[in-house]
Amino acid sequence: MPFLLTRVRCFASTSYLGAIRRGGRARSCIAALLWTCTALLLWIGCTNPQAEDRTTIGRAFEADGRVLAIIQEADGLAKGGKRVAAAEVLEGRGAAAVRRAEDDATALAPKSDWGKARRTDLLGLAKDRDRDIKSYAAALRKGDEMAMLEALTHEIETDKKAEALEQALK
Repeated sequence: MPFLLTRVRCFASTSYLGAIRRGGRARSCIAALLWTCTALLLWIGCTNPQAEDRTTIGRAFEADGRVLAIIQEADGLAKGGKRVAAAEVLEGRGAAAVRRAEDDATALAPKSDWGKARRTDLLGLAKDRDRDIKSYAAALRKGDEMAMLEALTHEIETDKKAEALEQALK
């Protein structure tokens, strides 16, 4: 038995446990590991979900800009007297762009309450654009000036909502 105790004491003094007591290399490794774990935990705890939401919602908001560009293209055609062509652009590419914008907004998974509110705003904006495109295309097909004026008035209101959302994303 004394032989076994001598071996255990010898092993403890030459192992890492012995090195920790003496302040050797293992002690510095453990200290570095503790600092790394602390920094990692702080980083995980300090992420800002609103900043992440702002970035992802901003990317989804870019789809509304593409819809607006198509509406402006249709406006140019209508002003040039090509009302039927303008209606076709709105009903074809415009409707598809609105669906993509709505799909992008639906696919968002915001982490903050702020992000959830902006997602709701973005979905509302897509629905408004869809309504605007349908009413403007129908007015163009009919050639009804009053209906076109009403559709453009709704479009201006939707543009104001888009500008407010854009300001909120900055």
